[in-house]
Amino acid sequence: SYSEIKITSTNSSDFIVQVGGHDFTFGKRGNNSFPNCRDIVNRRKNYISFCNNIRLGFNALVDTDYSKYAPEYNDFLDLKGGKSIHFGMDIAGMYLQLDRRGDIYLGVGVSVQCDNYTFSNNITIKRIDGVIMPEELDKEYKKSKLTATYFGIPVYLTFRPYNKIKIALNGYAEFLTNSHTKYKKPKHKSDISGLNPVQLGLGGSFTYSGFGVYVKYSLTPLFKSESGPGAHLLSAGLVIGF
Repeated sequence: SYSEIKITSTNSSDFIVQVGGHDFTFGKRGNNSFPNCRDIVNRRKNYISFCNNIRLGFNALVDTDYSKYAPEYNDFLDLKGGKSIHFGMDIAGMYLQLDRRGDIYLGVGVSVQCDNYTFSNNITIKRIDGVIMPEELDKEYKKSKLTATYFGIPVYLTFRPYNKIKIALNGYAEFLTNSHTKYKKPKHKSDISGLNPVQLGLGGSFTYSGFGVYVKYSLTPLFKSESGPGAHLLSAGLVIGF
């Protein structure tokens, strides 16, 4: 047996790709357009999106555990909340309609994100003998932070109780692609190991007309258990999602 693939044009410059009984419509919704960033379709059909769920927010480290450290090290991961920034977005996503009304969708995507952790104390961190340790900096150094970037696979369940309102719940797996510390001035940047290579977590968002708020929580500690203190990422902020 095989799946038939059929492409059909419409009168509105959209086209429909039929694969195995599922319709995927490519085009623009109504008269609105988002050049090079959004190819989203009538919400009553399956659809594919690009550059969606763009997030900009703040990071915090919660559930911290310094039990393996001497008491004088019990706060070295304290952060400047207003300067610990999260940025992320879904490069692409596929959404399958689960109900006849077109209000409930199941989606899976490919995402990228960058998490910055700006330290409150005048320190940087290094891995010494396999363990993450703080290192005090001279007073002239500023803006010391840890940065981690990830490639992710989010899975969404979305619900539209009203036409312009969308509620989304999601789980995700994120794969570490780079981690480094940086401080200035002058600028110093060094790669650092010891972070967990995979982050598993849960999140949610609420949007009205495509604009809203998100929250995400990592179930996996930021650092490997043998390498650093226990700490989990909690991030919240603004999201653009259609």
